[in-house]
Amino acid sequence: MRRRYAALPLGMVLVLVGCELGNPAVVFGPDAGDRSLDVAQSVDVAADVGGDQGVGDDAIDAAGGGDVADVTAGSDVALDLGDDLGALDAGVADIGVIDVAGLDTGTMDAGSADSGVVDTGPLDTGPSDLGFDIPTKPDTGPLDTGPLDTGPLDTGPLDTGPLDTGPLDTGPDVPVIPDTGPPDAGTTVITAYSESCAVPGPAQITGPGSYAITGSTVSRANDHRPSCTDDTSIGDVGYLVRLSGLSRLTWSARPTGTPAFTPVIYITQGCQSQASGDSRFVNEVACVSNVGADALTRGGAVDLPAGDYYFVVDGAANGSAPTTGAFEVTLNVVAVESSRSYSVERVTTRSCSTIPSGANIINDGDDVVSTIRTLPFSFRYFGTPVTRFAVYTNGLFTFLPDTGNAWSATTSWRNHSITFNGPPAGIVAPFWDDLIAASGGSSDIHQWVDGTISDRVAHFYWEGVQFFWSRSTTVTFEVKLFETSNIIEFAYCTESPMNTYSRGGSATVGIESLDQTAGVLISLNSNTAIAPNTGYRFLPR
Repeated sequence: MRRRYAALPLGMVLVLVGCELGNPAVVFGPDAGDRSLDVAQSVDVAADVGGDQGVGDDAIDAAGGGDVADVTAGSDVALDLGDDLGALDAGVADIGVIDVAGLDTGTMDAGSADSGVVDTGPLDTGPSDLGFDIPTKPDTGPLDTGPLDTGPLDTGPLDTGPLDTGPLDTGPDVPVIPDTGPPDAGTTVITAYSESCAVPGPAQITGPGSYAITGSTVSRANDHRPSCTDDTSIGDVGYLVRLSGLSRLTWSARPTGTPAFTPVIYITQGCQSQASGDSRFVNEVACVSNVGADALTRGGAVDLPAGDYYFVVDGAANGSAPTTGAFEVTLNVVAVESSRSYSVERVTTRSCSTIPSGANIINDGDDVVSTIRTLPFSFRYFGTPVTRFAVYTNGLFTFLPDTGNAWSATTSWRNHSITFNGPPAGIVAPFWDDLIAASGGSSDIHQWVDGTISDRVAHFYWEGVQFFWSRSTTVTFEVKLFETSNIIEFAYCTESPMNTYSRGGSATVGIESLDQTAGVLISLNSNTAIAPNTGYRFLPR
């Protein structure tokens, strides 16, 4: 009777112990031919283990016919363990893999790998994407080999404007381009001075440049008497400045000895006092009183036309504080152009207007200012719309910001150059001098507006005002502001008698912006600027 054995998977090893084949073990393994078992031992034995299902099946593989033993010495006997379903398999062995039910026996996917780039765009915050991702194509063009930007650096001047006090800037930082222009010409050190202004001598400061002035007022004579400090016998030191054209002077002064010493800077065109007992200068053009200010923060800036000037270092009388001492001054002089805000025409045959009733705003007084008044129309002044103003007896009025008080009248007699960073600001000065509206009804200041809408004119009228040091000298003049065109006109009507003062020899004529950064100077202490029936017209550009 034949025994049936289950087929063993390929690769399985079965060890039989104690078989009577003359060998302690039989090793079953796959045969390279028909399903057979090699018994690699010295005895050649044949055994038919499977059932015959066909001719020649289950035979021991030998050179001969049917079920006989291979008696070739040393040969291996093959044992057929499976049920043959056909003839003896004489072909090559089946080396395919075993087919396990349910497994995919198709060929492997040999397609190329997905070489698309990873999507590096921003996260999709919209609704769920149910479509298919479309890969972004990488830039496979050639590398950018263009040259680097080798243009020149920005050599423009640094921004020296005021600090930005608005809200915090949250935008990106823009780096400041360093100034790569040519180096400055250097600073000229000034130690020599003009002790007496009566003998000018050579100029210590000539034209544009940077100057470092060092010296001391200790034991110096009181040659110059400023109007902006209360000194009576305080020593001072003067430096002659010679300008060939309109220039801007900017300075700062510091004590180098005892900090209590307060150096005061003023600039004059001469040394002569105006009259006996009057300590005010006829030719003073800039005076900065910093009494009470921090001793290390005093300075100023002024525009001056061509001419000779004295730059004077004095001391303020501060009670017990020292009034003289060692100092250090930094002075910069640069050439400037006339303001581009207005063009100016000199006009003739200009008579003053007829004063209407009710126009009087100041009857009499010395160093008096009116209440703040308002124009019935907006007037553009150096590009800024203005309506508020205050009028002074001293031959000027000032435009004012939308809020704030008028400038003090106490020192309004002290005319200075234009522009100058001392008070007052926003001036319109047809004849800025030390003038008085005398009592009696013939020396008053008037202001009114006439005309129709879009064609109105604002009038400012000084009638028969007198000079502080010469009450017998009177002048009459007027300012007109024209609505829509924003033109300003000065008109000079009468003077009596005709002399240096009535012709503007100690007056400032011109206009200055509210922020004191721009102005038009017609005359500074010049007796050729004013004459009856003439005037000036300022036309906005």
